[in-house]
Amino acid sequence: MKSVENTAHAIPILRKECLDQFIAFEQYNLSDYFIFFMFTTICLMILAYWILGKDVKALMARVKNVDWHSKANKLYDGLRHYSLKMGRVAAKPLLQFYYVMNDEDTSTLDKVLIYAAIMYTLLPFDLLPSIVYEWLGILDDGVAIFYVYKKIKDKITPQIEAQVNSTLNDWFGMEYEVVV
Repeated sequence: MKSVENTAHAIPILRKECLDQFIAFEQYNLSDYFIFFMFTTICLMILAYWILGKDVKALMARVKNVDWHSKANKLYDGLRHYSLKMGRVAAKPLLQFYYVMNDEDTSTLDKVLIYAAIMYTLLPFDLLPSIVYEWLGILDDGVAIFYVYKKIKDKITPQIEAQVNSTLNDWFGMEYEVVV
């Protein structure tokens, strides 16, 4: 069994691998990298402001014309790579986010919050780096996931839950349930 220290120190390495996986499937030039990081930064700012109860209208104006279906599709490879390393339980809420983000009925604010929460989980940097703060450094990811999940949980329909379970079964194999 891994020690707490070894696991906490492995998280940034895994995140770096996920970011590499996310970026590597498309050939970006320097301006594409800049646009990716600026867009992600704006989404993370919206998430932080929203968690703190601040007004996000001005920042939302910067992301109103985004092709969210394309953004979600680009997240999929990084999400899969992260999930296969972290396991089925860690993958489930992120897949729920992914499928809610792809739903046409999801508001732009919810899509921004979902994108930011997923990217914050995948990106190799944090407000509280786990390499320094160990398990405390993982809590900030949990806070982002918790707040966004609390906001979008009503949008997780039985159809989305079925998609999530199907994807989990494809990635990890069937999950068996003992029926008594």
